[in-house]
Amino acid sequence: MTDRPTNDTSIRRWNTVPREAMEAMEPEGDFAKRHLLNPVLLRMVGDVRGRRVLDAGCGHGYLSRMLADRHARVVGVEPTDAMFGYAVEKERALRQGVEYVQADLGRLPDLGDPFDAVVCSMVLPAIPDWKPAMRACVRALRTGGLFVFSVNHPAFEQLLATWRAHGAYRSASSPSRGSTPPSQARHGPPRPASRATSTSPTSWSSRPSGSEPAGVLQASSTASNSA
Repeated sequence: MTDRPTNDTSIRRWNTVPREAMEAMEPEGDFAKRHLLNPVLLRMVGDVRGRRVLDAGCGHGYLSRMLADRHARVVGVEPTDAMFGYAVEKERALRQGVEYVQADLGRLPDLGDPFDAVVCSMVLPAIPDWKPAMRACVRALRTGGLFVFSVNHPAFEQLLATWRAHGAYRSASSPSRGSTPPSQARHGPPRPASRATSTSPTSWSSRPSGSEPAGVLQASSTASNSA
Protein backbone atom coordinates (compact mmCIF):
# COMPACT_ATOMS: atom_id res chain seq x y z
CA MET A 1 0.00 0.00 0.00
CA THR A 2 1.53 3.32 -1.09
CA ASP A 3 1.59 6.44 1.03
CA ARG A 4 -0.84 9.16 0.06
CA PRO A 5 0.97 11.89 -1.93
CA THR A 6 1.45 15.26 -0.32
CA ASN A 7 1.93 18.73 -1.75
CA ASP A 8 5.45 18.84 -0.38
CA THR A 9 6.58 15.58 -2.00
CA SER A 10 5.12 16.67 -5.32
CA ILE A 11 6.97 19.99 -5.15
CA ARG A 12 10.25 18.24 -4.39
CA ARG A 13 9.83 16.11 -7.50
CA TRP A 14 9.13 19.14 -9.68
CA ASN A 15 12.17 20.87 -8.28
CA THR A 16 14.25 18.33 -10.20
CA VAL A 17 12.96 19.49 -13.61
CA PRO A 18 16.10 20.38 -15.59
CA ARG A 19 16.59 23.77 -17.15
CA GLU A 20 16.71 22.15 -20.58
CA ALA A 21 13.13 20.96 -20.15
CA MET A 22 11.94 24.47 -19.28
CA GLU A 23 13.79 25.96 -22.23
CA ALA A 24 12.22 23.36 -24.52
CA MET A 25 8.78 24.67 -23.52
CA GLU A 26 9.51 28.22 -24.63
CA PRO A 27 7.82 30.42 -25.56
CA GLU A 28 4.25 29.10 -25.15
CA GLY A 29 4.44 25.83 -23.24
CA ASP A 30 4.45 22.25 -24.51
CA PHE A 31 2.47 20.89 -27.47
CA ALA A 32 -0.77 20.44 -25.51
CA LYS A 33 -0.55 23.93 -24.03
CA ARG A 34 0.14 25.57 -27.41
CA HIS A 35 -2.56 23.78 -29.37
CA LEU A 36 -5.26 22.85 -26.86
CA LEU A 37 -5.16 24.87 -23.65
CA ASN A 38 -3.74 28.29 -24.46
CA PRO A 39 -6.28 29.24 -27.16
CA VAL A 40 -9.20 28.29 -24.89
CA LEU A 41 -7.85 29.92 -21.73
CA LEU A 42 -6.95 33.16 -23.47
CA ARG A 43 -10.34 33.33 -25.19
CA MET A 44 -12.12 32.81 -21.88
CA VAL A 45 -10.04 35.43 -20.07
CA GLY A 46 -10.72 37.91 -22.85
CA ASP A 47 -9.19 41.35 -23.21
CA VAL A 48 -6.69 41.75 -20.39
CA ARG A 49 -5.23 45.13 -21.33
CA GLY A 50 -4.63 47.06 -18.13
CA ARG A 51 -6.21 44.34 -16.02
CA ARG A 52 -4.63 42.81 -12.94
CA VAL A 53 -4.23 39.05 -13.49
CA LEU A 54 -2.98 36.31 -11.17
CA ASP A 55 -1.28 33.31 -12.80
CA ALA A 56 -1.85 30.77 -10.02
CA GLY A 57 0.77 28.03 -10.10
CA CYS A 58 2.69 29.71 -12.92
CA GLY A 59 5.51 27.17 -13.24
CA HIS A 60 8.36 28.55 -15.32
CA GLY A 61 6.19 31.53 -16.23
CA TYR A 62 5.29 30.99 -19.87
CA LEU A 63 1.62 31.93 -19.41
CA SER A 64 2.53 34.95 -17.28
CA ARG A 65 4.70 36.17 -20.14
CA MET A 66 1.93 35.57 -22.68
CA LEU A 67 -0.51 37.57 -20.55
CA ALA A 68 2.04 40.37 -20.12
CA ASP A 69 2.47 40.45 -23.91
CA ARG A 70 -1.26 41.18 -24.00
CA HIS A 71 -0.67 44.15 -21.67
CA ALA A 72 -2.01 42.60 -18.47
CA ARG A 73 -0.53 43.52 -15.10
CA VAL A 74 0.56 40.02 -14.05
CA VAL A 75 1.48 38.39 -10.77
CA GLY A 76 2.69 34.79 -10.99
CA VAL A 77 2.74 32.53 -7.93
CA GLU A 78 5.01 29.47 -7.95
CA PRO A 79 6.33 27.34 -5.05
CA THR A 80 9.29 25.51 -6.60
CA ASP A 81 12.79 26.95 -6.43
CA ALA A 82 13.78 25.78 -9.92
CA MET A 83 10.83 27.17 -11.86
CA PHE A 84 10.50 30.32 -9.77
CA GLY A 85 14.18 31.02 -10.40
CA TYR A 86 13.79 30.45 -14.13
CA ALA A 87 10.76 32.76 -14.30
CA VAL A 88 12.61 35.51 -12.45
CA GLU A 89 15.59 35.14 -14.76
CA LYS A 90 13.36 35.52 -17.81
CA GLU A 91 11.75 38.62 -16.31
CA ARG A 92 15.14 40.18 -15.69
CA ALA A 93 15.95 39.67 -19.36
CA LEU A 94 12.58 40.65 -20.87
CA ARG A 95 11.45 43.25 -18.33
CA GLN A 96 7.74 42.78 -19.01
CA GLY A 97 6.71 43.98 -15.57
CA VAL A 98 5.64 40.55 -14.29
CA GLU A 99 5.88 40.13 -10.52
CA TYR A 100 6.75 36.61 -9.44
CA VAL A 101 5.97 35.46 -5.89
CA GLN A 102 7.37 32.23 -4.47
CA ALA A 103 4.66 31.04 -2.12
CA ASP A 104 2.16 28.36 -1.21
CA LEU A 105 -0.92 28.88 -3.35
CA GLY A 106 -3.09 27.61 -0.53
CA ARG A 107 -1.67 30.19 1.88
CA LEU A 108 -1.11 33.25 -0.23
CA PRO A 109 0.64 36.27 1.24
CA ASP A 110 -0.79 39.73 0.73
CA LEU A 111 -0.62 40.32 -3.02
CA GLY A 112 -2.02 43.82 -2.93
CA ASP A 113 -5.20 44.89 -4.66
CA PRO A 114 -7.77 42.26 -5.70
CA PHE A 115 -7.37 40.74 -9.16
CA ASP A 116 -9.62 41.23 -12.15
CA ALA A 117 -8.90 37.64 -13.21
CA VAL A 118 -7.19 34.52 -11.89
CA VAL A 119 -5.90 31.89 -14.32
CA CYS A 120 -4.98 28.43 -13.02
CA SER A 121 -3.81 26.18 -15.86
CA MET A 122 -3.55 22.43 -15.16
CA VAL A 123 -2.76 22.98 -11.47
CA LEU A 124 -5.71 22.20 -9.19
CA PRO A 125 -6.20 18.49 -10.02
CA ALA A 126 -2.53 17.81 -9.23
CA ILE A 127 -2.64 19.26 -5.71
CA PRO A 128 -3.40 16.56 -3.13
CA ASP A 129 -4.80 19.22 -0.77
CA TRP A 130 -6.44 21.31 -3.49
CA LYS A 131 -9.34 22.94 -1.65
CA PRO A 132 -7.30 25.66 0.11
CA ALA A 133 -5.67 26.53 -3.22
CA MET A 134 -9.03 26.92 -4.94
CA ARG A 135 -10.34 29.05 -2.07
CA ALA A 136 -7.26 31.27 -2.34
CA CYS A 137 -7.84 31.77 -6.05
CA VAL A 138 -11.43 32.85 -5.51
CA ARG A 139 -10.62 35.09 -2.56
CA ALA A 140 -7.90 36.86 -4.56
CA LEU A 141 -10.55 38.19 -6.97
CA ARG A 142 -12.45 41.43 -6.83
CA THR A 143 -16.23 41.12 -6.75
CA GLY A 144 -17.30 40.31 -10.30
CA GLY A 145 -13.81 39.06 -11.21
CA LEU A 146 -13.11 36.01 -13.36
CA PHE A 147 -11.56 32.68 -12.30
CA VAL A 148 -10.54 30.54 -15.28
CA PHE A 149 -9.01 27.13 -14.70
CA SER A 150 -8.23 23.98 -16.64
CA VAL A 151 -8.31 20.44 -15.25
CA ASN A 152 -7.52 16.93 -16.42
CA HIS A 153 -10.00 14.98 -18.48
CA PRO A 154 -11.55 12.30 -16.21
CA ALA A 155 -9.82 9.60 -18.29
CA PHE A 156 -6.49 10.89 -16.96
CA GLU A 157 -7.60 11.80 -13.47
CA GLN A 158 -5.06 10.91 -10.79
CA LEU A 159 -6.90 12.20 -7.73
CA LEU A 160 -9.82 9.81 -7.77
CA ALA A 161 -10.50 9.83 -4.04
CA THR A 162 -10.66 13.57 -3.47
CA TRP A 163 -12.72 14.37 -6.56
CA ARG A 164 -15.15 11.49 -5.97
CA ALA A 165 -15.72 12.62 -2.39
CA HIS A 166 -17.13 15.92 -3.67
CA GLY A 167 -19.19 14.41 -6.48
CA ALA A 168 -18.66 14.39 -10.22
CA TYR A 169 -20.70 13.87 -13.38
CA ARG A 170 -19.82 10.83 -15.49
CA SER A 171 -21.68 9.86 -18.67
CA ALA A 172 -22.50 6.23 -19.39
CA SER A 173 -19.80 6.17 -22.07
CA SER A 174 -17.05 7.37 -19.71
CA PRO A 175 -14.13 4.99 -19.09
CA SER A 176 -14.41 2.77 -16.06
CA ARG A 177 -13.29 4.51 -12.90
CA GLY A 178 -11.57 1.30 -11.88
CA SER A 179 -9.22 1.34 -14.85
CA THR A 180 -5.51 1.87 -14.30
CA PRO A 181 -4.44 5.51 -14.72
CA PRO A 182 -1.71 6.41 -17.20
CA SER A 183 1.82 5.86 -15.96
CA GLN A 184 3.41 8.90 -14.37
CA ALA A 185 6.67 7.77 -15.94
CA ARG A 186 5.21 8.69 -19.32
CA HIS A 187 3.34 11.83 -18.38
CA GLY A 188 5.55 13.27 -15.63
CA PRO A 189 4.89 13.89 -11.95
CA PRO A 190 1.79 15.72 -10.74
CA ARG A 191 1.95 19.49 -11.15
CA PRO A 192 2.02 21.21 -7.76
CA ALA A 193 0.84 24.68 -6.93
CA SER A 194 1.11 24.73 -3.18
CA ARG A 195 3.54 23.40 -0.64
CA ALA A 196 3.01 21.99 2.81
CA THR A 197 6.01 23.77 4.29
CA SER A 198 5.60 27.19 5.84
CA THR A 199 8.58 29.04 4.38
CA SER A 200 8.22 32.76 3.85
CA PRO A 201 7.06 33.88 0.40
CA THR A 202 9.54 35.51 -1.94
CA SER A 203 8.66 38.01 -4.64
CA TRP A 204 10.53 39.64 -7.50
CA SER A 205 9.50 42.03 -10.24
CA SER A 206 11.12 44.40 -12.70
CA ARG A 207 8.05 46.64 -12.55
CA PRO A 208 9.10 50.21 -11.67
CA SER A 209 7.93 51.20 -8.20
CA GLY A 210 5.30 53.98 -7.79
CA SER A 211 -16.76 21.19 -23.55
CA GLU A 212 -13.62 22.87 -23.42
CA PRO A 213 -10.81 21.75 -21.10
CA ALA A 214 -11.37 24.69 -18.82
CA GLY A 215 -13.76 26.02 -16.24
CA VAL A 216 -14.81 29.54 -15.43
CA LEU A 217 -16.20 31.10 -12.29
CA GLN A 218 -17.33 34.68 -11.82
CA ALA A 219 -16.60 35.89 -8.34
CA SER A 220 -19.27 37.27 -6.06
CA SER A 221 -19.43 37.78 -2.33
CA THR A 222 -21.24 34.43 -2.06
CA ALA A 223 -18.63 32.56 -4.10
CA SER A 224 -15.79 34.05 -2.13
CA ASN A 225 -17.27 32.97 1.17
CA SER A 226 -18.31 29.47 0.17
CA ALA A 227 -15.35 28.32 -1.96
